[in-house]
Amino acid sequence: MAHNLLTLLHHELKKLRTIANALHPGPGKEEFAPKPDTASLQSEITSECDTLREKLTSVLFSDAREEVLERFIRYHQTGLIEIADQLNTLLAVQDDTELTAITNGFMSLVISLLDYIERYFSRYFNPDEKIPDAYRSLVLKEISGAIDRLRRSVTMKISSEGLRKCIFDYLSTFTGDLFPPDLSFRNLIYLKGFVTELNELLQREEVGQWDLRVSLSLIYLNFNHLGFLVYCQDSIKSELDDTGTKEQYGQVLTRYLSLVKSQQCKPSFSYHSLWPDIRVMLQTWLNDEIAAAAKTTSAEREMPATAEEKILLNMPVAQIALLIRLLHEEGCFANASVTDILRLTARYYRSKRQENISPGSLGKEYYSVNQVTAAVMRDMLQKMTVRINKNYFPV
Repeated sequence: MAHNLLTLLHHELKKLRTIANALHPGPGKEEFAPKPDTASLQSEITSECDTLREKLTSVLFSDAREEVLERFIRYHQTGLIEIADQLNTLLAVQDDTELTAITNGFMSLVISLLDYIERYFSRYFNPDEKIPDAYRSLVLKEISGAIDRLRRSVTMKISSEGLRKCIFDYLSTFTGDLFPPDLSFRNLIYLKGFVTELNELLQREEVGQWDLRVSLSLIYLNFNHLGFLVYCQDSIKSELDDTGTKEQYGQVLTRYLSLVKSQQCKPSFSYHSLWPDIRVMLQTWLNDEIAAAAKTTSAEREMPATAEEKILLNMPVAQIALLIRLLHEEGCFANASVTDILRLTARYYRSKRQENISPGSLGKEYYSVNQVTAAVMRDMLQKMTVRINKNYFPV
């Protein structure tokens, strides 16, 4: 049964490809090929799409193995995306009003089939497949209003510049011409959930402490954006700076660790699927801070070395932070935590422009390295390699 069904559905998709090709005779066809009968063509497109939907539905009740179903659904997902892109390209060159109307209707039906597969076959659907170009244009029109509303609400209700900035950095990716040309279904699903969730929250009148409530919502949405991680770290460090004793310092860290642990993340949902969950990132950092606090005294935190005692590094803070990160990732610091390394670096070294480096600013640069800093550091390391080759491996 499974084999026969797969054969029928492959054949059905072949029919849709044939119709799409017929709407635009390619090279080698007669230049003055007869115009297709638009009424019968429209009827055939609707009939074939309805048939395909019915046969897809029957797959839910088939006895096909899981791996066969997944391969089959993804084949049709990819095929429908290709047809949608083909129709979108065709619209740019068509000059016949009737054919253009048919093509638009055909594309709407294909996109509807993709939505159907995404909704009812989510277990087998490939979320990393690129959405069709036509679908991308429709999404931009559909969601741009919601993004604008969210921007206005964030500006009015969120007081923290750091929190506003990381949200705006993300939303700016989907503004006008910047809308990603290679947007995947996973990216789109996350964008819609992100905008819907925050819009619903920010429209409530009874909610106070907007910065905290939005931050907790971003944890639930698994907004594992490095800018949001840095914002959370800076907010916690700001409160730590107001503590007077080692016990208070530890209590603040423990309270935030408990708060983060108590939050849930939306399953299979994240800003960046290859990065750890934001809860994991925050818990790891807080555990490092708690471990460091247990080893130090408040006097050590409050009495850094004087500028005369510090060693001058002829590098800005961003480059120092990247160098530390590279050494740490290569295991050069053995079992020392990132927090310990940053704290001791800030205590005993000064940068090219700052006599006193705060562990907070060093940590911020550590977790948000930009490409310019990376390029400078790569050049420095390449020069070191050249020097090593020259001094120790002469030709």
